[in-house]
Amino acid sequence: MGARRPPLTKQLTDRPATDTPPGCRTTAASTPLDSTYSQLGDARAMFAVGSVVAGYRIERVLATGATGTVYLARNPMLPRRDALKVLSAELCEDEAFRERFVREADIASLLEHPNIVAIHSRGEAENGQLWIAMQYVAGTDAEAALRAGTLSAARAIRIIGEVAKALDYAHQRGVVHHDVKPGNVLLALGSDDDERVLLSDFGVARAAGTPGGPEQLPDDSTLAVTLAYAAPEVIAGEAIDGRADIYSLACTLFRLLTGKQPFSNAEGTTALALAHLHQPPPRISDHLPRATRQLDIVIARALAKNPSDRFSSAREFAAAAAAAAESIIAPTAQSPGRGAGHTQVDRLPPSGSRLNSLGEAIRSAPIRLLQLRPPRHLVVLWSIFAVVAAIAVVMWAIVLWPVFN
Repeated sequence: MGARRPPLTKQLTDRPATDTPPGCRTTAASTPLDSTYSQLGDARAMFAVGSVVAGYRIERVLATGATGTVYLARNPMLPRRDALKVLSAELCEDEAFRERFVREADIASLLEHPNIVAIHSRGEAENGQLWIAMQYVAGTDAEAALRAGTLSAARAIRIIGEVAKALDYAHQRGVVHHDVKPGNVLLALGSDDDERVLLSDFGVARAAGTPGGPEQLPDDSTLAVTLAYAAPEVIAGEAIDGRADIYSLACTLFRLLTGKQPFSNAEGTTALALAHLHQPPPRISDHLPRATRQLDIVIARALAKNPSDRFSSAREFAAAAAAAAESIIAPTAQSPGRGAGHTQVDRLPPSGSRLNSLGEAIRSAPIRLLQLRPPRHLVVLWSIFAVVAAIAVVMWAIVLWPVFN
C-alpha cells in the first residue's frame, strides 16, 4: 500500500475558507469565457474554438479548474459531442499529475453505471497535453443549481439518493471516489422528477485501504474546496474505504440543504481541517428551523469521526436522510426560485394519511382525543341532569322507603 503520507494539517497554510471558494466548478453558462482561453487559478484553456485535438474539434469551453479545462468537442468518428477534459500544460510537466490523470480514466472506464459519467477514450495531444474523452452531460451541476436558487430540499434529497447508488456500486468494486462534492455531481437536463444525476471526476479515486491524504495541488484554493468535504481519516492521511465517501456525501447534503458547508465558521484551511478532526458535527436544525432532531442525528452519524460509527453504505445513509427530512419536504407553499436553504420548501408526492413516525403519532394523538369530546354546552346539560337525578333518588329514599316498609 505504500508509505502513509503525513497528516494534511501539516501541509496546510492558513488561508480564508469560504462557502464560495474560487476552485469551484465554473460552467460556461455562469461565467463568460473567451473563445481562445479562460483562466481560473493557474490553469488555462489553450485550445481555440475550431481547433482539433486528437481528432476532436473544439466547439466551446464547458468548464475550467485548477488542473485543466473541459471542452465540448465533436467526436471524430461518431455523430455525437463528447466532453474533452485536457490537463493543463503546466501540470503535464508534473509526472505525479500525469499519473493521476491517467488513473482517473482507467478507474472510471471500469465503472459502468447509469449514475457515473462514462469514459470513452484517453490519449495525448500533439503538444504533449493529456486528454480524456467522456460522456457529455447537457445540464448543470449541484453546486451551480444551488447558487442559481433552483435546488429544492426534495430535489436535494433525490440527488443524494442517486449519488449513493453510484458510490455503492464503486465501493463494491473496491474503488473510493475520494472527492465527492456538489461540483462533481452533474444534473442532466429534465424536470426535477426525471433528471439524470451522474457522479463525475474520479481524478483522485483510489483503491480502498490506501492512505487518504489528498495531493497538495499547486492552487491551494482547490485544496480548500476538497477539504470542505474531506473525512477525518483523509485529512489524517490514514487508510480509507467507502465510509470516507459517505462522510463526504453527508457534507454534500448539508451544503445542498443549508447553502453552507459544514464547519463554515472555521477561519482558514488549518482551522477547517481541525474542525473536521475534532469538532462535533454541525446541526442542520441550526440553519433550517423546520428540520427535526432525527435529521440532525442522521447527519451526525454520517459525520462521525470514527468510520465504524457511520452508516455501512451510502444508500443506507440516503434512505435514513430521506425519512428524517420529511419535515422539510412536507407539503408547504414554496415561492418560485427559492432554494433548499429556505424553510419554505416544495413537497414530495403525497404519501396518503399514513403517519410516518411514532413521534408524529404521539404529537397528533391529543388533537384526535379533543375531537372526540362532546361540545361544552352538552357537558353542562348532562351535569345538571345528573345532579337532578341524584336529588330524586335521595328524596325517594327519604319519603317513600318507609311507606313500603
